Amino acid sequence: MKFIGFLKEFDLSHPASENLGAIRSGIRQEISDFEQVISYLKSGYPVWDWMEYWQDLDGASIGAAEYLTDGEWYWPKYYIYYLDKYDDIEIPKDFLQHCRDNNFSVLPHSQKQIDDLGEQFAKKSRFIS
Repeated sequence: MKFIGFLKEFDLSHPASENLGAIRSGIRQEISDFEQVISYLKSGYPVWDWMEYWQDLDGASIGAAEYLTDGEWYWPKYYIYYLDKYDDIEIPKDFLQHCRDNNFSVLPHSQKQIDDLGEQFAKKSRFIS
């Protein structure tokens, strides 16, 4: 189970959370297949959500509080928002390689597999015990 894009500003208690400033390099990230990465992130399976909406630190609406997975990596929906908003957010090389190795296509999973992944995620994320 690998995590990407968790921010303390939204997920303070999540073990993988970092401050937004910590994942911004201040240098424009030149990723030739950036749009494919965004599409990959958007096509993840929803595994956990809250009955609330996230708001950007400047008050703009981000959208539903939702977490996604491809079966190996997990990310919050707001990560996609911030990748679109800022061009200096570093995307880990191992995640980029993972996307490329999968030809930017999230592999199919059964509903039972998705439910199991959601339960594992919730426990690891300390949402449930």
